[in-house]
Amino acid sequence: AVVSTQSTGAAGNPAFGHEMCVFEVDWNPAGPFTTAQYSFFIPPYRLQETSFWMLQNKGDHDVFIHPNSGCETDDHTKWNTFSGAKWPIDASVFTCNYPGCKPNTRS
Repeated sequence: AVVSTQSTGAAGNPAFGHEMCVFEVDWNPAGPFTTAQYSFFIPPYRLQETSFWMLQNKGDHDVFIHPNSGCETDDHTKWNTFSGAKWPIDASVFTCNYPGCKPNTRS
């Protein structure tokens, strides 16, 4: 796998020629995340093997995995996986205006 330390700036959009990318570390709460976080874009076809590797090699770190389906609310609140501490997500930042997106607001 080719991993870039640069993304195009758009969430989930790696630099040209790279299938995965590493985003800058957010040392303070940002977006829906209520603590510092470090994120990566992983293409769907690499998700299973990457998730397996992350969960085996996370050490003391907490891991939060979510899809990028276009429905940000459900991606972050319903269709996610946690390993370690389950940190709260601030879903109020999402608009979920993707065509056909009907977020499930029930917990």
